[in-house]
Amino acid sequence: MRSSIFALAAALAVAAIPTAAAGRKFGWRNLAARRQIRFLSALCTIAAIGGAQPARAEGDECISLYVKRNQIYADAHYCFKTEKALTYFSNQGCIPGESRFTASQQRQIAEIKRQERQYCRTQ
Repeated sequence: MRSSIFALAAALAVAAIPTAAAGRKFGWRNLAARRQIRFLSALCTIAAIGGAQPARAEGDECISLYVKRNQIYADAHYCFKTEKALTYFSNQGCIPGESRFTASQQRQIAEIKRQERQYCRTQ
């Protein structure tokens, strides 16, 4: 399973590189492509970490929820502070201060946090 996730993420990342190169330096296409590459990079990191450590029963799902929740923050240009978050996400392009979320994003974050409380151990 982990190797198939890694292979899929690597293939998607390779497919996304021409899209990033085709975008303008500060254009929306480039921003979307950078986000896509950053997300795929996080997936590759998850796959690599998952292969290096013994998996807990809820570990894979908890990592997935963590990355999914923080991807919403990254899309809102949040500046990450914790070492764990910086393992998955870059602060390049972050905007200091409070991030603003749409109502939809707020609902998604709340639902993911609820699932994390229900299924994941706090670390």
